[in-house]
Amino acid sequence: MLFYLYGLGSIHGMRETDVDFGILPIPKANESQDRYYNNVNYWANAYMCLPRTNGNMERTSVITDVLAAESHYTLRVAYYDIAMKNKMVRDAVSAEMLDLIFENRAYDIAIQYTIGNIVDVFCSMFTDGGKEVASKYESSKKAVTTAMEDFYTRFIEMTEQ
Repeated sequence: MLFYLYGLGSIHGMRETDVDFGILPIPKANESQDRYYNNVNYWANAYMCLPRTNGNMERTSVITDVLAAESHYTLRVAYYDIAMKNKMVRDAVSAEMLDLIFENRAYDIAIQYTIGNIVDVFCSMFTDGGKEVASKYESSKKAVTTAMEDFYTRFIEMTEQ
């Protein structure tokens, strides 16, 4: 297989193999695109949910902020800089590609919150053998747009409270 689109988590399984592989970002849509955009895997999000019943939200917020900061300064260095870039990739170019991918991470809100069932639309495109991609996208466009507008309105209302 020449190119295989897969999450970076698969790099762990490749480490012990003798298969030569490289890492590339998702290609730009065209030459006018200003930068690369690499979606963060929505199955392994960077979210933390706290229950409403939490009795001391301020203390919990401080603790989670400290944990996040320490993760950035210690875990990130150990995992990204040492393990991924030095032990798991096979060449310097792939290490540079990791930097490019991580510098251009993007969270697709429509996918993260399953707005307009866009995930189901795309998944069905693959299970249907990739047929009628344009028509499936077009048929879901209005529902997704409406759902995005509703999401945005609720988000603005929530932040103004």
